Amino acid sequence: MLQDLDVAIANLPVDPVPATDIGRATLKAAYGLKARAALTRVAYETSQAEKDRYYQMAKDAATYVINHQSALKVSLYATPSEVFAPANNKINKEAMFVVTHSTVQSLNPQPNNPNRLHMWFKAKYSAKAGMVQSLAYGNDNNARSGSMCMMPTRRLLELYNEQVDGRYKAWFRETYNQNNSNYAWTADDLAAFEKPAGMLGTRINQGRLH
Repeated sequence: MLQDLDVAIANLPVDPVPATDIGRATLKAAYGLKARAALTRVAYETSQAEKDRYYQMAKDAATYVINHQSALKVSLYATPSEVFAPANNKINKEAMFVVTHSTVQSLNPQPNNPNRLHMWFKAKYSAKAGMVQSLAYGNDNNARSGSMCMMPTRRLLELYNEQVDGRYKAWFRETYNQNNSNYAWTADDLAAFEKPAGMLGTRINQGRLH
């Protein structure tokens, strides 16, 4: 695979060909995949010398991208919100390889079934007291059925220093505000949240924190 990536690096263009086919592999995608593939290979080596060789290979590929951002047409956005802004969806400067779906359904792997990856890491919020599914909080159908299969590792969470890095707050959700204006405490929810039984039927003001 690494040899194939070297061939790709030697032959892939900076822009997709044709330019309108955004999902085609480009030079930056090859460099990015080579760095990840080399890091993956480390786990299969037993000698430290071989591990170091693949570590260096990954570092060289990543360093090339860092040092040639302008030529490869890749760079970091100034603010976290720009990363996921709808306007930057398919022309995202931080994306090394764009996986796109066509408006022509027959061209997609599964017609009428676009990318659903965003549904696999949602917290189960709409089953909680006073909460309903909303566009702001996302689709948590998989979470409610017990089918979510992605979660951040402890290592990922430890990478952010919240005192100086705004990305954690911008990209991870820890709190939910009650968003069902018609909710009143039920007996089951009172028991689940260990609330006094006397609160049965009491309404929660919309916007309260969970």
